[in-house]
Parts: sequence; C-alpha cells; structure tokens
Amino acid sequence: MSNIRGKLNLAELKSVIRKIKNKKGEPIDCLIIPIKENGLFHSTKGAIYLDIIAFENDKIPEYTHSIKQSIPSDKFKVMTTEEKRAMPFLGNLELMKPTSDGAVQSSELPKDNTITETDGSDDLPF
Repeated sequence: MSNIRGKLNLAELKSVIRKIKNKKGEPIDCLIIPIKENGLFHSTKGAIYLDIIAFENDKIPEYTHSIKQSIPSDKFKVMTTEEKRAMPFLGNLELMKPTSDGAVQSSELPKDNTITETDGSDDLPF
C-alpha cells in the first residue's frame, strides 16, 4: 500500500488573514474562511468539510495529481467557462514510497480544539 502526500493552499478559498488575540493576549495570524461562501458544509456530527477532486497531473513531474474544489454536477453544468477557470487551485499530491509501519494519522481535531460558536468578542478561545 502506498501513501499520498500533499498540501492544500487554503488561502485560495475566499478568506481573510487577521491578527486576533489568543488567551494570553498575544496577537496571532488567523485565516478566516467563510463557510457558506466557499461551499463548505456541516456534517451531522458537526465537522465542516470541503469536497475536493484530484486529477492526474502530467505537467509537473514531481506531482502525480492536482487538487481543485469539487462541486455538485448540477451547479458545475450551469457554470460559464470563466467561472470554471476561476475555481481555486488548491494544491498537488505526490505518491510516497511505502513505509514499513503504514501508520496513518487522523486529520480530525480532538473535541476540545473544536470551536463551534463565539461569544462575539474579537479574541480567540485558544
């Protein structure tokens, strides 16, 4: 079994970077990504997902696939060529050599790191 590694450029989504204070009162850079405006969706368990599609890449030798946001086919069919081209390019994937342990780490945050709502302040809860 092989592993695939990649990076997503989240700044390609509609977003803004803001300095917001953490619990210690120190300003830290935060990437704020609007949920609805980016076509993200909530699962029944509270997770927030971005559908992606990976397609074979034959133009950049070190990468096997490129990643774009995947949207429902009914919405894709009515998009203009310009709208399709304007969809964010999120990154690339590369095939990794197999590892002996085959370990896979979960990308899901533990519940104590999940932020659901804010109290309206401009400061972060972490």
